[in-house]
Amino acid sequence: MAVPEANTRNHLDLGSLAVVVDSSVALAGNWLIILKYLGLFVQKLVQLNHGTGYRIAWVTYGPPDSLPSSLLCKRYFAEIQEVTSLIKVQDELHQLGIGTTHCGGTRGMAMLEGLVAAVELFDILNGTHRRSPSHILHITASFPDNAKHPQANISPSLDDITWEKLPEELSKRNIHLSSIVLNPKNNTKIPEFHSSVALNTASTSWLTVDPPHVAYVASLSIPQKGVKRVADQMNIVEQPPEKRQQLNVLSGSPPRNKLNTNVNVNANSVPITSSNKPPSSGPSSQPQPKLPGAPDQPQASQPPQLFPP
Repeated sequence: MAVPEANTRNHLDLGSLAVVVDSSVALAGNWLIILKYLGLFVQKLVQLNHGTGYRIAWVTYGPPDSLPSSLLCKRYFAEIQEVTSLIKVQDELHQLGIGTTHCGGTRGMAMLEGLVAAVELFDILNGTHRRSPSHILHITASFPDNAKHPQANISPSLDDITWEKLPEELSKRNIHLSSIVLNPKNNTKIPEFHSSVALNTASTSWLTVDPPHVAYVASLSIPQKGVKRVADQMNIVEQPPEKRQQLNVLSGSPPRNKLNTNVNVNANSVPITSSNKPPSSGPSSQPQPKLPGAPDQPQASQPPQLFPP
């Protein structure tokens, strides 16, 4: 069934954020503060997008010797409520691969692999000719391994990406990268990486983090415009041809031809579904008096809060 044109426009207006994290116990131990950072970050992005909502994809990378892949989780873009219903429950973080490994010891973590996986998710999404903002938020408590190229990507066009080439690859896709480093003493790569002009990192972070954490955020301006309604439905995209054995990607979008998208990279995980979506708790207007017997009036749609109470 064809998607109505009006809904398609709303889909294209939705912003997109890929969250990339490492799988370490050290990162999981900071989860409550990470939730605060993520909430503040998404609120700022919604403001930048004139109040229009965001979809969130998720990538978790582990040590380079993780089996069957150093990518422990790779989930396609879904609505904010569907993602937050999972990440707010600390006992369920293993479904995303979070807190399931050490920090990589002396070898580090497959950080380049995780960032390239996020780029690949955007390459799939951008097949719909989107015009809305694209962001990656990378949060790490470790440091990168010495890998020169990614190994778990599907598209051959990403085979030759290096740390040196990645800023330009992000720039030409108009993807804004921001990073939060939880253990900056052990990670000199991220500040060096964000010194690239192509990343357009803000000289002063607009995201406040607690010491000793350090944030490197994309330089963005806040528009002074009104808030418009958040789109209610997800976009529909097609998957690219396989280069290697396909890493399963969970789609938050309704399938066009009943494709089986209810799969996750992590074999032990339970897919995010609409049935566990938390209720929206946006501000509501005061109820108006009504005549006896008059039907209830529906309240206006409000932008969703990232973490409803």
